Amino acid sequence: MTKKYDDAKWHYGSDFPAELPMEASATHIGMFFAWAILVGLVVDEDWFDLAAIRERFVSRSSLPGATFLHEFDGKLVDDIFSPEGAEFTTAYYENGNGYFVDYEKTLGDKLPSLYHVEDGWRTFDRLKSVLNKRFAEWKRGALVLD
Repeated sequence: MTKKYDDAKWHYGSDFPAELPMEASATHIGMFFAWAILVGLVVDEDWFDLAAIRERFVSRSSLPGATFLHEFDGKLVDDIFSPEGAEFTTAYYENGNGYFVDYEKTLGDKLPSLYHVEDGWRTFDRLKSVLNKRFAEWKRGALVLD
């Protein structure tokens, strides 16, 4: 059975800012997804072209959130990850004190909401080092979440 970590549709609720396009609900998921692809934690499946998505991310010719929303309908599920990727995602992303806390601390400063985070590569670059650090901690068995 497929496990769902996140879904852009879950974020369309009452606290989603009316002035933003619905695509803004996928930015946080797309950032994690782009990082996971670029570090090799996503596996190729019949229903998507991993090599093509990875190339678009390497060349930065498409945005993380928009690509994730288009290619995966905004759903972050375990069967796209390698076993290691799924284990890390469960430990870090699914934990309310993990990814979302780091995302907010790294990108949420001076914004009206986390949905206002820009879906862009400068944003990704700010978050990437935090994700790399957390993944390294997890691999060493030293992931401590606030």
